Amino acid sequence: MRYRLFLCAVFLFIVLLSSGGSSLWAQGGLPDGFLGLGKAEVHNKLGEPRYYYMEEIPYRRYWMFPVEDVDKMKERIWSQPTLPKDEVFPVERDGKKLLYRIQYAWDKRSEVPQEKARKYWVYLKESPVELKDLVAIVPEFSPAHRPDVLTFQHRQVSTNRVVVTFLLPEVSELAGVINSNFQEPVKGNSSLSYQVILCNGEEEISLKSKVCEVIVEVGSQEMIARLKKPLGFKDVINPFSS
Repeated sequence: MRYRLFLCAVFLFIVLLSSGGSSLWAQGGLPDGFLGLGKAEVHNKLGEPRYYYMEEIPYRRYWMFPVEDVDKMKERIWSQPTLPKDEVFPVERDGKKLLYRIQYAWDKRSEVPQEKARKYWVYLKESPVELKDLVAIVPEFSPAHRPDVLTFQHRQVSTNRVVVTFLLPEVSELAGVINSNFQEPVKGNSSLSYQVILCNGEEEISLKSKVCEVIVEVGSQEMIARLKKPLGFKDVINPFSS
């Protein structure tokens, strides 16, 4: 009798793993390695933040200040409570100096709410790299380093620089949750999105194009369709397919 109960327990455990394994994995974050992670998990990867970043008008009105100066900035922070206080981490790889800027949103779906990464920027302005070398310097870009990834082009309104958006074909429920700021998943096919911003003067998209910034977030084909008219999104050939 005990042996039968033991076998039943083992069988039930295997069934739970096979049916819920993908869900358990998905709750840990998206394939980029940052989106969906809590602050402690981000800090384990990047160390403690060195700066805070607050942005009122993209690329035009913002503040970046050392973490230890937060008390001096309290009046400005409290006067604009809706502005997110992003964490900034200097990182050096292969002699290249990068800045990671992580933006969080409150995930209140569990008993203990916590802030989780919903979007992040990787600045390479001091050390731009060619698109073909991007994955070596920014390994979080590796999921998009494939010829089957959907690719679009538009111009950044605030800087007029060329932006190449790589949208993964795979969709997931977690991506939909992140897309709704950790509320109920938005309707549509949400998936991982990379906006690769080319350096000033770069007009042609190729593997030799110089990259100065990468924005990682969740997107969808429906979202891009809505932006085609106002922002001029257009389909382009994936440079990694050649």
